[in-house]
Amino acid sequence: MQKSVAQRDDFLDYLRGGAIIWVILVHTFYHKSFFPYTVQKSYLLFEMPVFFFVSGAALYYSHRRNPSVSRFVSRRLVRLLIPYVLLALVCLPLYYVWSRLSGQPMSKSDVISWLTLYPQNTVPQYVGWYMWFVRAMFAVSLAHLVLVRTFFDQRGRWPLVAGLTALVIVIPFAHGADHLGFLQEVAFYSLNLILGYAYAAGMLPRRARDYLAIALVAALALFALVHLGWYTGDLQGDKFPPNLAYGVFGIAALSIFLAFRPWIETWLGRSKIATKVIDYYNVHSYSVYLWQGFGFWAIDGLVALTGLTGWLFRVPYVIPMALYFLGALTLTAPIAYLADKVTDMVQSSAQTYIDNVVGHAGRIWTWSAREALND
Repeated sequence: MQKSVAQRDDFLDYLRGGAIIWVILVHTFYHKSFFPYTVQKSYLLFEMPVFFFVSGAALYYSHRRNPSVSRFVSRRLVRLLIPYVLLALVCLPLYYVWSRLSGQPMSKSDVISWLTLYPQNTVPQYVGWYMWFVRAMFAVSLAHLVLVRTFFDQRGRWPLVAGLTALVIVIPFAHGADHLGFLQEVAFYSLNLILGYAYAAGMLPRRARDYLAIALVAALALFALVHLGWYTGDLQGDKFPPNLAYGVFGIAALSIFLAFRPWIETWLGRSKIATKVIDYYNVHSYSVYLWQGFGFWAIDGLVALTGLTGWLFRVPYVIPMALYFLGALTLTAPIAYLADKVTDMVQSSAQTYIDNVVGHAGRIWTWSAREALND
């Protein structure tokens, strides 16, 4: 069921492209609360386990081709940072102008939040909803350098998985859990990354019925956790930070996708339009994620200019949701394309310099570590 390292796994591309489209749909459900049923819509939140699962498989393939740490840092991590910096260069001036006009001057903490990959107060305001992903992805990508080696060491595999799982389970009940949320987040999504490794290495089941059985067991486990009163059943709360309930939900969702992989590939193989659309959003997935706030902002502006704001709250929620979903999805696509073009130009022109800096830093760190060990 898995592909060899030399082959490209189209199914992973389908998952990532479909997941970013699903992200826009999920944020449409939460935008202005057009769909008010909080608990019900929280069961749509399976996109992050999918994203980190795909990232884990992709990182495993990349690691097998080139295990160089310096190359990983100079290519992968820089590729995460450049689009984020471009977004900050647009959002910070907008936020500064808005803060001056509104009489609420931008504080130092607002700027620092961008530097720490976790902006809070932003313009457009929707950017603050989902920017947590950048910090989590960056941290988990750094963790990958240790995770991938430990997981494929027979002695370290199960202690690693057990340790990360224990963190996810125990932290919510620990004293000072509010201050350990980011650690819980990194541990949780590291487990999703490891699932991606296992998939790429051919270590997961191959039969659809096995995945369906796993999905059923995970669904029953989620029901039991909620029924026992250990978790609320509102997966929006269980996702921030992600806990055991969200974990078994993610396993159920991933298992269903893997079970229906042959049908997904067959259906997309027959539809050139669907394949092209998903491929576009797969290629530009990260930038679409970063810039989606501008898509929602633009739709808000159009609705306000046309005087449709009140009307949208009087009609069935399907109408405003379709408007915002299709509008945000469509308007974000060209912005993401342009952002990726700029990213490509910046990275291509600076890559040699970046490689030299990272390589030099790596040599210094290695030399310092060697001296410390000798002492």
